[in-house]
Amino acid sequence: MNKEVVLKTILVASIILLLSSALFFLILELKDPFQSTDPKTEKNSNFSHEWRKSPKTINERKIGGLVIGFQEGTNETEAKLILENYDFVLDYRLDYNIDYIAGKHYIVVNKDERMAIKKNLSNAENWIESGPDIKKENYYIIQIWKPLVDDEDFIRILDEQELELKKYVWCYVFFDDESRYWIDEKTANEMKIDLEKNDEILDVAFADIEG
Repeated sequence: MNKEVVLKTILVASIILLLSSALFFLILELKDPFQSTDPKTEKNSNFSHEWRKSPKTINERKIGGLVIGFQEGTNETEAKLILENYDFVLDYRLDYNIDYIAGKHYIVVNKDERMAIKKNLSNAENWIESGPDIKKENYYIIQIWKPLVDDEDFIRILDEQELELKKYVWCYVFFDDESRYWIDEKTANEMKIDLEKNDEILDVAFADIEG
């Protein structure tokens, strides 16, 4: 009889032990943050946060130079003096009045007369907008579609309004620093915004490099 009681006691104790173990592991699983399926928990995890702070740079856009359009009449000395007032981050060289960029023409108009002048220009038979008008401090630059430069009807309208057709002076600034020969797109955009505030600079474009 005593033997039978001992066996039952051992059996009950074993069952209690198994149940306790199962409950213990269940509690651990519920508390494990790495097993959470809550999207909020995953989004705010330290790993996710650090990954967003360190984006991949393999496909980063590399800008090897800036193509700068100056107003007509800007000579090489003046172009260099203008650019000396800006921080280009890296050492650079200037190619003045390059001829491998398509010619671009424009007219200068008073800001108060811009809309009336554009209305008259649009009366030309072959009128097409070349691009957005460029706002300077006290005047606007109206860009002119290249085929209109030789259009007799368009030239007649210009003459009637005593407007002078002008041409961009294109220059190429290319980076030639001992440490690196390119800048990132963010820096290039900051340069573009700053440069285009200058009255003598009409347009700034980027020259990308591969790799």
